[in-house]
Amino acid sequence: MKKPETVREMALDLIEKIENNQSFSHLLINDALKKSDLNPMDRALLTELVYGTTQRRITLDFYLAPFLKKNTRKLGA
Repeated sequence: MKKPETVREMALDLIEKIENNQSFSHLLINDALKKSDLNPMDRALLTELVYGTTQRRITLDFYLAPFLKKNTRKLGA
């Protein structure tokens, strides 16, 4: 797997790890921030993207469901 190049790619990578591995978001975020040289604004963006997505997952699934060909429950929701 290639290394994420942008903050958004890093956030997506962390969200996938949280969903697939049932990992704790705060541990993954802390680890990612320690290993990166992100500026304070990018660190805040990464944190908000990951926490915001995980907190609003049910709402996001609800609004995305009409646009998906597969049921979100089958996707691991």
